[in-house]
Amino acid sequence: MDIPSSTFLTLIILLLIGVIYLYIINSKLESLHKLKENQIIDANLKVKTLNEHLEEAKKELNLKTKELKIIKQLQDHKINVKTEELRKANKSLSTFLYRSSHDIMGPTATLKGIVNIAKIDIKDEVSLDYFSKIENILIQLERIIQSVNAEFEINNKELDLSSFSLYDATEDHLKKYDTEIARGFNIIIDIPREIVLTTDRYLFDLILREVINNAIQYQMKEKTSDIDLKISGYQISKEYVHIKFSDNGIGIADDRQKGVFDMFKRATEKSKGSGLGLYLVKGALKRLNGKVKLGVESGFKTCFEIKIPNRS
Repeated sequence: MDIPSSTFLTLIILLLIGVIYLYIINSKLESLHKLKENQIIDANLKVKTLNEHLEEAKKELNLKTKELKIIKQLQDHKINVKTEELRKANKSLSTFLYRSSHDIMGPTATLKGIVNIAKIDIKDEVSLDYFSKIENILIQLERIIQSVNAEFEINNKELDLSSFSLYDATEDHLKKYDTEIARGFNIIIDIPREIVLTTDRYLFDLILREVINNAIQYQMKEKTSDIDLKISGYQISKEYVHIKFSDNGIGIADDRQKGVFDMFKRATEKSKGSGLGLYLVKGALKRLNGKVKLGVESGFKTCFEIKIPNRS
């Protein structure tokens, strides 16, 4: 069957149009592909450049880190050297004060002896009043020397643990206050006799001494109670022994309770003490891994609660 020439021509035209259309599509696809390739190449170049910058920054950072590390090591070394120098200076100062206080203690004791003899021999009331004032000043001086020695011992002595009855040790310590007790300062002990404490006896006695001295120093001129100081002891567990010192002195004002255990802190501006007593108590307990805090007990003005580890 013969195909008409017009139909054949139409087919050829359609075929040419199809080929041209495919060529155009293919050209566009190739252009798009090249564009994508170029974009990828540009992106890779940017990434490469960025990586190079990052690598340079990393090297610079590492260099700075090493420099800072060296600087820190130098600073740490300087700090360690200064700290060691300060520690040695503090130790030398403490040793000097400790030895000096011992040297001063001898003449002070001699002066007290002379004053006591003078008070026996002299009958003139005015002269006796002067000697009494001198004696009080010497007692204050002795306490300051005692505090300096205590500070040295707290920081330098080796702990010497021993076991003892809490009641007996407290009662024995109170014998040092026969003069104050004779003058009417009433101290009662409320401690079960079966409590046995294992700790450093020197530091324990130091704690007793400073808290009792504090109660005596701040006692009321006009008594408001028959009990001036109550020392209570109890044991909740085997690990710790608790002691409460409750007194009926002048008390501690609310605005002075903060930092009451700090060095040179006084409960009142009228105080003639050194301001070291409660500071030494805190230091001794810190050395024993114990604690002290202001507490409350009904019927008393001031209460100190002490917690001492029992090393038994």
